[in-house]
Amino acid sequence: MTVTDRTGPASTTADATARTLAAAHELTTRRVQDVTAVLAGVEGDPRSPALGGFGLDLAAELARWTDSQGKQVRAVVAHHGFVVAGGRATSPDADGLASLGSALELLHLFALVHDDVMDRSRTRRGLETTHERAARRHREAAARGDAERYGDGVAILLGDLLLAEASAAVASLPEAVRIAWRHMVLELVHGQLLDLTATAAGTDDPAVTRVVARLKTGRYTVRRPLELGALLVTDDASLLEVLGRWGDLVGDAFGLRDDVLGVWGDPGRTGKPALDDLVDGRATTLLAWARDMVTGSDAPLVEACSTGELDRDDAVRLADALVRNGVRDRAERAIDALLAEAAEVADGLPHPAARGALAGLAARLARRTR
Repeated sequence: MTVTDRTGPASTTADATARTLAAAHELTTRRVQDVTAVLAGVEGDPRSPALGGFGLDLAAELARWTDSQGKQVRAVVAHHGFVVAGGRATSPDADGLASLGSALELLHLFALVHDDVMDRSRTRRGLETTHERAARRHREAAARGDAERYGDGVAILLGDLLLAEASAAVASLPEAVRIAWRHMVLELVHGQLLDLTATAAGTDDPAVTRVVARLKTGRYTVRRPLELGALLVTDDASLLEVLGRWGDLVGDAFGLRDDVLGVWGDPGRTGKPALDDLVDGRATTLLAWARDMVTGSDAPLVEACSTGELDRDDAVRLADALVRNGVRDRAERAIDALLAEAAEVADGLPHPAARGALAGLAARLARRTR
């Protein structure tokens, strides 16, 4: 399909999307079962009495996270890229879409498990994080060495396993998809490093925080999955260019919504604590804006946040100050502006159904509450 093709896209209805997600999750379940079977045939059991009985089985931990499913956002985005590019559910390419959806969710879990270690997060999706769970079991068993270091090590290994299985899931896909996949993974890892470094440096430059959010979150959530789905059925450069521009804009909006939810989100809906970004002094766009916008008696709270010296009570006060001083409103206006610009980019697509599908996806990603 080219950007001027008049045939139009296939369905992005809720039923069609649900079928893609179900097929992707079925493949993920089979992959976990295969990992379980392979590891069952390998000597040694970290849960055995001979090893203290406190160890975690990686296959079981893998299943714990894949069973939680989450929102499967990246698989949803890939589905939209596939159908906007002309993909059909009845075509052989649909099997590739399921494989891609499974791979994207495994990659996302890899990023979450490692991110939780770096951010010292205690919960994710309402569940105890892997490093916390392993450390707790270590402490309860009065095992030797440092419990946190042990927990971090177990979580790093689980993340390694998830990345390996995600890579295996795309191994049979077309070369163009595999090349784009590798580029996406490199961006994600680079973005994580920038995030760590920007926080350590205490940067207050909005241009830097925007790049961090784009590479750490937006690209592997929106732009690259959208392009990957399209690449299953087309190599049309003009269409991919439109999807790429749209994906960066909506990805930026998604990342900014992430920042908003990190401060004001409902933990019962997001599955993770609010205010951690402020307590940890993470280099977000909200904090960069706060440097200029929060003044008077509230200004010391911003400084304490930037230096990582904010306790949770002060974080509550800073969150209120961000609202009073217009930071939250600025974030909402910025999200609106990004979505408006994305809609203009989508006007380059010839089919009303494609434009409508992307508009619905943009709202789903940027207006979410979890």
